[in-house]
Amino acid sequence: MKLQINKHTTYREINVFFHEQFPYLTLRFFEKPHQNGAGSAKSEMIEDVDASCHAKQCTFFIDAALTAAELEKWFETEADLYVQVFRKSGSVWLETTHSGDALSLKELNTKGREHEVSSNTKREFPDFSEQL
Repeated sequence: MKLQINKHTTYREINVFFHEQFPYLTLRFFEKPHQNGAGSAKSEMIEDVDASCHAKQCTFFIDAALTAAELEKWFETEADLYVQVFRKSGSVWLETTHSGDALSLKELNTKGREHEVSSNTKREFPDFSEQL
């Protein structure tokens, strides 16, 4: 699968394309780059996802074998965009840093799916009064 990115492409269009391939991952876009393995400041997150991203013209190919770090670096060098990959964990989105950046997109997506299944299937123990 591929997506043509240009200066008129919105952040939402890139993220929808990515999220269709990896439903337990999402991309967040930032105003400034981050150090390899580090997180990005929430204050630098681009909130207007419907804005044009003003990216360099390029073609985005989805490759499940890419690591999160490789994908983030690709966006920076090829599209001139600063992104972070986030993984679903139950009902929250976790920013991938350090060890998470070294995992492939496929591995991260699988972890997200496992966390959703495990959080939905947790066994609830009865209250003490229900046991009497």
